[in-house]
This record gives sequence, structure tokens and C-alpha cells, in this order.
Amino acid sequence: MAAVLSFSSSAALVIPLVDSLAPSLSLSILITQVTLADAIAFVALPFFTQKSNRVVATEGALLVLVLSVLIYFLLRYAKGKGWLEIAHGVSKLDHLGLELRISLAILLLVAAAALHFHASVMIAGFTLGVAFASIGVPHRLSRQIFGISEGLFAPIYFVWLGASINIRQTFHSRDTIILALLLCIGALLAHLPSALFGQPKRNIFLASAQLGIPAAVTLGSENHVLNAGQAGAIMLSALVTIFFTI
Repeated sequence: MAAVLSFSSSAALVIPLVDSLAPSLSLSILITQVTLADAIAFVALPFFTQKSNRVVATEGALLVLVLSVLIYFLLRYAKGKGWLEIAHGVSKLDHLGLELRISLAILLLVAAAALHFHASVMIAGFTLGVAFASIGVPHRLSRQIFGISEGLFAPIYFVWLGASINIRQTFHSRDTIILALLLCIGALLAHLPSALFGQPKRNIFLASAQLGIPAAVTLGSENHVLNAGQAGAIMLSALVTIFFTI
């Protein structure tokens, strides 16, 4: 799991930072790099945060993937028939928020299926997000989803996570302190090879930021893979890597 955490990045943190900068080839490569690292880490993490039933979790993840692919083809068919454009026009004209309501309903459906088949909700959200992005998300819907996620659910999650984890437990053991230090170093080393492709040092530090790590803490703590000290060490390393971006 430590290797997956070191490999991960944070597209949610990096992309807003580089949006304010002038577009360039290096920034485009950086965005692609952190997005892929984020996606691979989120898909892989659930398999390393379970003590048992990994086969069941794999089967559940495949079923969720099939469901997301099916939803993609249904949405693509609806778009070809012009039904999505009609819904967009009616929603915008009458201020109904149909697209947002339908998107949230589909998300809850896939998340419920993921829980029923013992898969991770993260995989459900990621695969469904890819399906939506593949058919094209209207700018209005994108802003609405961003407002709900970043304005409501994300703050609630991080406040709850911060209140449930005691980082001071990390300093009660030499092993957990070393773990936090190694995770910070591993994050830099994992993204250091990008320098071979002409990436500036600034981009390496940006890619090393790991705001998505709390998901691993949540899964690991729920499945009793991580103790309090280890969870605190992972969170501490995440905070340190965020300072790399300053």
C-alpha cells in the first residue's frame, strides 16, 4: 500500500493551481501525469486496504465497471437521439436542474451497487465520472457538480476525517515517524523520473502532492489494516507533500 500511496498524486489540488498559469506544454503534461496517477491509485487502493475477501472485491469492481460501461452506452444512445439536448434546454429554461438530479441519481445507483457487491465507492465514482466525461459534460452541469462536491461533501468529509484521526499518535512510536518520513521521500522519488522528460523541478513537487491520500486512511481504518499511529503518519505525510507545492 505504501508504494501505491507514493505513486499517487492529487489532480484536485494541482489542476486548480495550474489553471491560473499560462498554458504550456509542460503544464499539459503535468495535468495528464497527475490525473493518470490519481486514477490508477484510486483503483488500486481498495485492493491493498483489505485483509481478506480480495477476490470478492475484485469481482465487485468488475461488475461496477460493467455497469458504468452500460451507462455510458445508454447515455451515448440518448445523446445520439437528442434526448440529452432536450433535457438540457428544458432544465436551463425552467431552472429545474434536471441534469444534476439525473447525474446524482445515477451516481447513487452505481454507489449502491458497489456497496452491494462489496466493491469500493471510489471505483464507482471514478468509473462513472469517466463515463460522463466521455460523452461530454455541459459547462453548467460541471459547475453544479463542482459546487456540490467542493462546497458541501468535500468539506464535510475532511472535517470528519480530521476529527477522527489523531496525528499526535504518530509521534508516540519511532516506526510511525519513520513511515511518515519514508512516504514523503517516496512521493518525491516516484515522480522524480518525470525530470527525464524535461519536466521542471516545480512540476515534480506539484505532482508529489497527495491530497487524495485520506481515502486510503478511511479504507484502511475501516478494514482494520491501519492502526491509529499509521493513519496519523499517512495524514502527516500528506500535509507535508502539500507544502511541497508552495
